Amino acid sequence: MDTQEIKGLGKVGIVYNSFDKQLEALKEAGAKFPYVMDVRNMAYMRLNKGPKDGARTCHAPIYAKDAPIIIARVSPLIKDFKMAEQAVKANRNGNYFVTNDTEFYDKYAKIAEKDKSKDPEKRSAFILPSKEKYIISPNSEEAQALFKDTEEEYFETFCKNGINFYPLDKNFINKQKGSLVEYLWFGHPVSGSDLYGDDRSLGSDNRAFGVLPETSEAGSKKIAALTLDQVIEVLKNKYVPEYALSAAKEELSKLFK
Repeated sequence: MDTQEIKGLGKVGIVYNSFDKQLEALKEAGAKFPYVMDVRNMAYMRLNKGPKDGARTCHAPIYAKDAPIIIARVSPLIKDFKMAEQAVKANRNGNYFVTNDTEFYDKYAKIAEKDKSKDPEKRSAFILPSKEKYIISPNSEEAQALFKDTEEEYFETFCKNGINFYPLDKNFINKQKGSLVEYLWFGHPVSGSDLYGDDRSLGSDNRAFGVLPETSEAGSKKIAALTLDQVIEVLKNKYVPEYALSAAKEELSKLFK
């Protein structure tokens, strides 16, 4: 895993793999939940001399027949690694990941309804205003929900006229019986920072970022300093013969002054 230090964000891990393997790698490395970076942190990273490459995000567009598109702030695939494996397998076989019923869609629809009175950046799920390709405008609720405190600066710097969102074709969605769970791809600023909800490539070795801890658990633990007598005791028991201890103690004592 490649890493890069980003001021104000910390150590960032970069993983090229299928989505399920990315989740495993970032979790094992101690990445903060939801392991894969969100749009806000990617935007912050781009504004602060970090990588600008397009990448997968932790967000998920969720679709259902004759229903508006819901964006889950944390994909249900991240909350269930086995489901992520199923989605990867479906994509590798050229299919979208569709559940047997609309249980997932209904669940997130209730969350979106419950959260609509909250500030956009605090919503766990929200409904998009269109089921077709459209432009997410600066200061829109969707922009505030995804970009949070970076929204104004990011749009001013990279996309003053807004960002395109590309969903799955609604006619295709209307043929599905269950919930279709996709993932949100955040494009490079050179290509307009577009957001894609129709990618179907979770099985490919695409990019994902994650915020890592500054040190490992082991590295964060402090080791108590040994005294001269403790060092001599170790040497006496394992390494230095009795006749040489006096000279060893004399030399080591210089280091403990």
